Amino acid sequence: MIDAPRGYKGRTTRAAVILGLTGVAGYVDPFLGLLVLILGLGLLWSSDAWTRSTKLLATALVVLNPLAFVLFGVSGRMGPIEVLVLLAAGVALPVMAAVRLLRTTRPAGTP
Repeated sequence: MIDAPRGYKGRTTRAAVILGLTGVAGYVDPFLGLLVLILGLGLLWSSDAWTRSTKLLATALVVLNPLAFVLFGVSGRMGPIEVLVLLAAGVALPVMAAVRLLRTTRPAGTP
C-alpha cells in the first residue's frame, strides 16, 4: 500500500465538506452558493482520490437540487409541499454526496 502524500487527506476532506455545504450556502445567498458549488466541483474533479463514477454521482447529487428549483420555478407549479421537499433535499443531497466521497476516498497512487 502506498502512503498518501502530506496534505492529500486534508484536500479531499475539504472538497467533500465544501460540496456538502453547497445546499446551505445556496439558501444563505444564491451567489455564494454558486461560488461554493464551482469551488467544490473544481476540487472534486481535479482530485485523484475518487473514481470517475463516484465523481459523477457526487456531481449529480449536488447539482440536482438547484436544477429542480429552476425547472419547478419555470413551470410555475410549486406549492408549499414542493418547496419544503426541495428545501429538505437541498440540504440532504449534498450531505449524502459528501458522505459518499469521504467513504470512498482511495489512497494516492491507487489506479
